[in-house]
Amino acid sequence: MNPDRPDQTHSGSNNDGSTEGFFGRLLATFFGGEDPDREKRRLLKNLTKELKRRKSKLYKPSNEEAGVGIAKFFFDIYRVVAPAQAILQNASESGGVKSIVIDSFLSEEQRELRERFSEDTIRERSKSTETKALAEELRQTMINFFGSFDSNKVKEINGLYNQLLLLLQFIQFDYYMVLKKFDASLNEGDQAHKPKFEPISAEYIIDDLKDFLEVALPLDPSADWDKVLDVLQTYRGVEVISRPAWKKVMQAVKEMRDSELFPMIIQHVEKEPFWKPMVRIPNEKIVEAYLNALKTSTEGTMQKILTERKNLKVDQLCRQVFGFLLPQLRRNALTGSNQAS
Repeated sequence: MNPDRPDQTHSGSNNDGSTEGFFGRLLATFFGGEDPDREKRRLLKNLTKELKRRKSKLYKPSNEEAGVGIAKFFFDIYRVVAPAQAILQNASESGGVKSIVIDSFLSEEQRELRERFSEDTIRERSKSTETKALAEELRQTMINFFGSFDSNKVKEINGLYNQLLLLLQFIQFDYYMVLKKFDASLNEGDQAHKPKFEPISAEYIIDDLKDFLEVALPLDPSADWDKVLDVLQTYRGVEVISRPAWKKVMQAVKEMRDSELFPMIIQHVEKEPFWKPMVRIPNEKIVEAYLNALKTSTEGTMQKILTERKNLKVDQLCRQVFGFLLPQLRRNALTGSNQAS
């Protein structure tokens, strides 16, 4: 007989398989066993109790209703970031932003070294310096400039740029589409409109909450956001976000994160107590690409100067050898052109 078959019956206590199965079920009764469904039900029950205990205006667990408190939370953020959404739409792909970030860390000495790589400066030096000597001079300057970027400075630069990307992805979250679900009459970008939010089924915004947590949880409310806003102000020429208002947004994000309410709502509605939020954390490294681009640009300028000098020498040589023939060649060319017409 096979004791592992579920349709097999047993009698007596001499069957080891039956005894082990009996004691296994007995232990599971007392200690919970390894039943994942049972653990899931227990966690969901505790989750419901916790949500009821909080009596939050954001969510009613009894009918899985998203309250107007959630809409107000998003609307308060939307009013602050909406003006910046359009003017910063392509900032995350902008080479100008990267340059501004790097430039903000350069000392005066580094700025002077970098200026020597500009095409105007190189051309001015080429007027009084032989090509070979100029190339060696630029090589030494480049070694000094590149060497001034130690590991700490590189880490700080990349850190600020990635912090800026966190802010940009938070700004570009589609707050309007979330708010539209609570008030269908809301017009995008209409700051004067007084919204009339109504409670809705939380099921309609679960994906929105997940997407929001991806961009909100990585933010550090205690970080120095002034440096990031300084970069964006330099990039666009205006203050893109009110700094006092941004501090209030960061405080609201901190309170939301500390409460863990949004993940709990998602777990409760989807009946998935083991669900954990994903986060989007950029890890860009912009210094190496910046230095490589500077090197390529400098080499390109030198190559152009070298080509121009070679062409000039050829032209001068042609004039020396064939200069006396040029007037006659021009006359012949003009005569041939007139005859053809």
